[in-house]
Order: sequence, then structure tokens, then C-alpha cells
Amino acid sequence: MTRWTSSRSSFVFTLFVVGGVSQYLGYAVAIRGFDQLGPIAAAWFRSLLTGLVLLVVLRVWRLPILRQRRFLLASLGFGLLMWLLNIVNFYAMAEIDLGLATGLEFLGPIVLAVALSRSRRSLALALLCAVAIGLMTYPSGTSSVNTVGVVLALLSGALWATYIVVAAYFDSVRTALAALAVGLVVVAPMMTLLELAVGANSDTGLAALELEWSTVGRGLAIALLASVVPYAIDVYCIGRVGPRLYALFLGLLPVFAILAGFFLLDQRLSLAQACGVVLIGVVIAVVRGEVDAPRSPESTLR
Repeated sequence: MTRWTSSRSSFVFTLFVVGGVSQYLGYAVAIRGFDQLGPIAAAWFRSLLTGLVLLVVLRVWRLPILRQRRFLLASLGFGLLMWLLNIVNFYAMAEIDLGLATGLEFLGPIVLAVALSRSRRSLALALLCAVAIGLMTYPSGTSSVNTVGVVLALLSGALWATYIVVAAYFDSVRTALAALAVGLVVVAPMMTLLELAVGANSDTGLAALELEWSTVGRGLAIALLASVVPYAIDVYCIGRVGPRLYALFLGLLPVFAILAGFFLLDQRLSLAQACGVVLIGVVIAVVRGEVDAPRSPESTLR
């Protein structure tokens, strides 16, 4: 392996770390604000503000691809997928602990990795990830686990696996982020009406929300930390390693979820969770070795 290749893979790994820290810091901000916003309003802020920020940063209105019908249809589907993923994800986190919700959510990418696997090694790595996630999400004496939260987390995992496939469809990072921005903003009116209807008789949500600077600031922080930064990094890294290795590489993120729960949400690590963290570290080291190897054209979905 050349020094340049090693430096490039290290850079991709560093981006993953930055994106993971940002994502779960944003989740912690959202969870702490559920009493004020509620899960669906937090998802609304995250989705809409993410779309608006990306529109401005990318100057999407200047892109010639906007005139293509195929791109607009793909953007609509991508945006709807992200809205649903955000809503289901936050509702799951409102029902169960952050670490447990994240672990169950990762079953989606792992199933995707197994489905796309072409070697026994990849299958073995996926199974190790499953074992590690099982250890990290093993209920302790203080865990709050319920069926609704588990189902929502599993549904979020299925949506996440779909997101990996869809993101790999676009031919560049800029195109994928532009599609995400357009989709999130176009779908926003429909999802706003849905949120108002669902939260009409609730003490939280848009219908009961008093728009103050603190509320808007929290919503913007959720959007930037939990979406804008990690989405950009995700799309870039998918383009570098492909959806199969990316799905395995994502096994590092439950570690950030557990650490965020421990330091920011007063959720304690159990012995089983600590063992899961160690196992994930081993899996990530092996996966990084695969990322360093050159990829064939067939290793992506493009």
C-alpha cells in the first residue's frame, strides 16, 4: 500500500469520526429538547432546516441538473425518505435509550451488507457486527425497553438501509446533496400539515410551539449537528468505499451513541456494552483493511 493510499483511507476514517461525533451530539440535543419540541417537531426542524441550509450552501438553483425530470423525481423520493427516517428515528429515541435505538437501527445496514456480500469474510464481519450490537444493546437494570420503541427502531433501520442504496445512486457528492436539499424542501409543506394534524391535541409539537430564539437555535443545532455535517460526510464516504463496505463500516457509530448516552444523557455502560464496544473496534480495524484495498467497478451500485 502506498503512502498516498494510506493517507487517503486515514482521511476517510477521520471524516467518519467527525460525522459520528456530530450526529450523536445532535441527537443528544434533540432528546434533551423532547419535553419542549416533541419528537415530530424535532424531526421537522431537522428536516426542513437541513434542506434550507443545503439549498443555500450548494446554490442548488444554479445547477443545470434541476431541469432534468429524472433528477427531480429522484429528489422527491430521497426527500420523502429522509423525512420519514427522521420522524421514525426520533420517535424511537423517545421510547427507548439512545444506545439501544441505535443498535437496533443498525440491523438495517447489516442486513444490507449481508445481502450485497460476495465473500465469506464480509459475511463473517457482518455477523460480528450483529453480535457486537447485541452485546451493546443488552438490557441492563436501568434500561427502558418497550415493544413500540423496538419496532420503531427496526423500521428506522430499514429506512436507513434504503438511504444507503439511494445515496449510492447519485454520481457525485454534490448531486446527491442537491437532491437531498430539493427533496427535503419540496416535501416540507406536506409533512408540516401532517405534523400539525398529529400534534393538534398535544402539549408538544408545532401546534403548541412558541417560536423563541432558544427554540429556533435548538432546531438549527439539531439540523446542523445531526444532519448537515453527517449527511455530507456519509455521501462522500459511500462514494469512496461503496455501499457494502460502508454498511459494515457504520458499525463504529453505535460506540458514539453509547458514549453520547453516557456523557450527555446519564445512561450508564454495562459490561456487555463495553464488550460490544471492544468487538466493534476489532471489526472496524478489519474493515479499514478492506477499504485500503482497491475497489472494482462492481463494488458500487452506480
